[in-house]
Amino acid sequence: MTLIQYILAILPGLIICFYIIRSDKFEKEPMGALLLSFILGTLLIIPVIGLGGLLEINSPKILATLFNCFISVALVEEGLKLGIILLLFYKQPFFNEPFDGIIYAVMIGMGFATAENLIFAGNHPSAFYIQRAFTTEIAHGAFSIILGYFIGQSKFSKTTKARKKSLVLGLLFCTLLHGMYDLFLILSSLRFTLYFALVILLGSIVLAYQFILIQVEKPPR
Repeated sequence: MTLIQYILAILPGLIICFYIIRSDKFEKEPMGALLLSFILGTLLIIPVIGLGGLLEINSPKILATLFNCFISVALVEEGLKLGIILLLFYKQPFFNEPFDGIIYAVMIGMGFATAENLIFAGNHPSAFYIQRAFTTEIAHGAFSIILGYFIGQSKFSKTTKARKKSLVLGLLFCTLLHGMYDLFLILSSLRFTLYFALVILLGSIVLAYQFILIQVEKPPR
């Protein structure tokens, strides 16, 4: 990879992280926690590859493709992202406003997307990174924001049942969006499915932006 390709691989994720951090209107998060979450996101590539590889079904059949898209990839990635937040950040005193769920989900998601760029895209031209910046990187960012919204809702729900419900709903919803997006990309040889992938991407972006507007106005509790 050339220096320009390294920059193109890393810069989109950092821009999205910067935007989300700057959007925090009330109490800024500790820099150490932000850096840790991003680094953990980059390291997430290891269990994702390992677990995804164990679960992957090598078959051209449509049921195998569905399983790989929704379980081996989407559920594994979103589930591990959620797991890190619940284990390390969810119960911390600095996680004191609903928007914090979005912040940490995005930091982890963008760390993962950056590592994915650096590992899997080493032999591609610069244009490949630009295309990923406007598709894959943004998709990871949108899915992370949506998951983070539900994590923030869970954190400040009044009952244990409501907290669990928000977490499960968030994980299932993000897995569904992520899985459909990947599925339509895999089936893009059929042409029209590529448009479905774009619809999922644009819809996720719009929803993620609405979730940012909702959560960013809620003060610390």
